[in-house]
Amino acid sequence: MKKTIVSWSGGKDSAIMLERLTASKNHSVMELFTSISAETGRVPFHGIPHALLEQQAASLDFPIRFVKLPPSPVNKEYEEHMKDFLKLCKKNGAEAISYGDLFQEDIRKYREQLTEECGL
Repeated sequence: MKKTIVSWSGGKDSAIMLERLTASKNHSVMELFTSISAETGRVPFHGIPHALLEQQAASLDFPIRFVKLPPSPVNKEYEEHMKDFLKLCKKNGAEAISYGDLFQEDIRKYREQLTEECGL
């Protein structure tokens, strides 16, 4: 079983993906994570407060970690923060990462490249 970290947005796509992963014999979910604004403590674009995501994770019995991003980060800043986080996850035993919102091919390719650069 691959030790997997899960990108958690708090929405239905993440919930469906998590349900499928936990039912799978190929993945063992280690933890959830999401990026938040260091300034507001909320998920960029959606505005979900980190406290709500913490409550969701607790009710699902998974730990959650937050990648704190600067306000309105440019791609390079986002990538630096995410790579640091993903490399730490790899160092801590993660073997794979799962996203539930990859319905757009360009986003999928971008995230695959980013995670592959970090060995996941």
